[in-house]
Amino acid sequence: MLSTPWSTGPRKFKSICCCALSAIAAALAIESCGSSPDQLLIATPTVIEFGSDKLNDSVDVAAPVRGAKLSIRAIAKVAWLNIAPEQVFSDGPDSPARIRLSITRAQMKPGHNTCKVVLRAPGYADTLVHVGADAYVSADFRVSQSNARPGELVLFNDATRVLTGAQPISAWRWDFGDGATSTEQNPVHVYEDPGVYTVALAVTSASGSDVRIQPNCVTVKKAAVPEADFVAATRRPASGTAVQFSDLSLPGSSGITQWLWDFGDRSWSAEQHPLHVYKASAVYDVYLTVSNANGSNTAVKLGYIDVQPAKVQNGPSTAIP
Repeated sequence: MLSTPWSTGPRKFKSICCCALSAIAAALAIESCGSSPDQLLIATPTVIEFGSDKLNDSVDVAAPVRGAKLSIRAIAKVAWLNIAPEQVFSDGPDSPARIRLSITRAQMKPGHNTCKVVLRAPGYADTLVHVGADAYVSADFRVSQSNARPGELVLFNDATRVLTGAQPISAWRWDFGDGATSTEQNPVHVYEDPGVYTVALAVTSASGSDVRIQPNCVTVKKAAVPEADFVAATRRPASGTAVQFSDLSLPGSSGITQWLWDFGDRSWSAEQHPLHVYKASAVYDVYLTVSNANGSNTAVKLGYIDVQPAKVQNGPSTAIP
């Protein structure tokens, strides 16, 4: 008699059925929630052209499987393409994440530029977004000084690059970050208030347009006065002994040009590191005022010098017979 799997009885049949059902369930689970190393992410669009005018665009990316909870990274190997954010998350096709792309034409080579944005997630094949941009006109500029004082002139020089054969720049618009603007090619600007300013230049020609933004381009600070300080070599000298005073002042934003000492005994000095002799024993206040082109500052040290009485040297005694 032929033997079959079913001839072992109902228990064997039940066991085989359970194993088969488990295998089917596992396969369905892999199909609905798993990933294949050849499977791509969902990216829209996969081709972006900035042309000669556009500066910003975006791509939406999603996991192809529901419940995947993917961490997706966006990678580009060119300096002229900016990506934000560089890492996003998606739970599936119904929850795409947006990645913003922006370009800086001043960092491109002249003409047409291309690159690839790689969208990468564990367990999936790299998904590519192809990016192209034209750099016929690339806005750029230079500033005469990145650190200035209120009321000081700052010169801005247009350094826009125009591809050979392209039309020349026909319009400039500057935004100095403090509410002021200019349409000159190389303007001069005065910042009245302290702060850190972002400057933007927009240029236009018949061949295209571009904008160059430089964050934290100019820092404006008030001119700093010096900060007076000093020290004495000894604070308890004997009367008639010279005391060495040393200037420890900080110069501020420019060098100190004047020192004025008041030793508290109606004596003064204009030296930077003076020597002074106190003739009478007492406690003295000492003042030092330092000045530069921006103003002056005074250090006051009350009761700073405590002059002790000089020791009297007794001569030899003479005996009287």
